[in-house]
Amino acid sequence: MRTSALVLFVFLFFTPMYNYAQLAPSVLLRLSILPISGNPEPKLESLLRDTIALALTQGPFIAINADARGAEAQELGLELKVLYALRANRVSLRLSFRDQSASLPSRDDAMELELDPQFDQTLSALVLSLLSESAALVAARPASPATALKSALPKTATAVQEMPSPAAVENDTEFQSMPQAGSAPPLRAPGPPASFETGLGAFVPLGEAGVYFDAALRLHALYGRYLNEGKNWRLALAGSFMGFSVSGESQEKALNFFALLGGELGYSIRPGAGIDPWLAAGLGPALVVVGAEGVSPLAKILPYLSIGLGSNFMLSRSLSLGLGLSWSLFLDYGRGSSYLLMGLNPSLAARLEL
Repeated sequence: MRTSALVLFVFLFFTPMYNYAQLAPSVLLRLSILPISGNPEPKLESLLRDTIALALTQGPFIAINADARGAEAQELGLELKVLYALRANRVSLRLSFRDQSASLPSRDDAMELELDPQFDQTLSALVLSLLSESAALVAARPASPATALKSALPKTATAVQEMPSPAAVENDTEFQSMPQAGSAPPLRAPGPPASFETGLGAFVPLGEAGVYFDAALRLHALYGRYLNEGKNWRLALAGSFMGFSVSGESQEKALNFFALLGGELGYSIRPGAGIDPWLAAGLGPALVVVGAEGVSPLAKILPYLSIGLGSNFMLSRSLSLGLGLSWSLFLDYGRGSSYLLMGLNPSLAARLEL
């Protein structure tokens, strides 16, 4: 009788402890979601936060909002930072996972997704892939009762238990401002964003050039690709046309112009902001044609250099107007001598982000 009672006591006492120790270890993770530049998108941030938090529940991680109050949220050693940029129906994302204790490997990834009904599934798969190695290391750890009890407390977690269906999101009037794509590949490597710009202005000659003409009408256009995700640096192919009249009666009906085609490197100080100052420098060849009535025109290729600054004013997410002022320098050569032609180029331009 005593033996049976002892066996029953051991079974009832140690079985719950054994099952308790078998609980899978869980760790808290601070989740930060921020825009790469410009103003935040609250609805998109909410969608990203809910999707990522739900994906983390499939592994050993529990998400805590980065702005959560309390010492526990502020002292977390694990952080998943998500930077985003919304352009039309495409979302560019940069994910960064860090462990302050350095016990888990750091991971970084970048991608561009279509904002379509499969967006949440694609993002969930991406997050799980990013944290797969760290999840395996956490799962291999023995779970202590304190760790298991801490991870089981629901009041410290902000993970979403249920995601709205794509149909519910489409029917929500608050999400109608987000364009929906009909179909798109679930994941693709992000390509560099591009822009197109066109405008008009003037060429005001300085120094030696002012002897031959007073001013020239200037038209320009350029197509550029951004060199980084933050859209600070842009490399562009630029072309411009400047028509002018040379002093003298015989040149009144002549065709006189500069045609420029070259490369331009620009730097934006505050890309995506309401007011975006910028700097630019360009160089290339310029075709100069000067003629007189009844005489064959003279054509020559001259190298040129331009340096400018200005500012763009955002009218919408993809359209802006810009005011600029640049300084152009042309090297004229031949007949055993060379001299410089220079001038200022005030301009007004419209830029479209593609």
